Amino acid sequence: MSLQNWILLIILSLLWGGSFFFVEVALADIAPFTLVFLRVALAAVALLAYLKLRGESIPLNLPLWSAFFVMGLLNSVSLRDDCLGANAYHRQRGIDIECNDANFHGTGSTLAYHG
Repeated sequence: MSLQNWILLIILSLLWGGSFFFVEVALADIAPFTLVFLRVALAAVALLAYLKLRGESIPLNLPLWSAFFVMGLLNSVSLRDDCLGANAYHRQRGIDIECNDANFHGTGSTLAYHG
């Protein structure tokens, strides 16, 4: 790998790893669902600004957005992960909630594990 690739990899690891640190810090004051919403909203604004700078626009065809919706539903929805995030939030406040695997199977996790 070239020196430029190593530098880019180090920058990526700092950004990626740093986000976990800042999420942990933010959870002290912000509820997990609010934090996720703010992170996604900020990313959406940044991506829209990037598209605007490039002179491009968001594609508006229904088949593409239907595919995005299905992909998001199958790959991102996980009640168990939400439970674990909420548990981290409440644990900082001295409250422990139960995340039982039998009760928390998101759509994506269920399809991934059970085909």
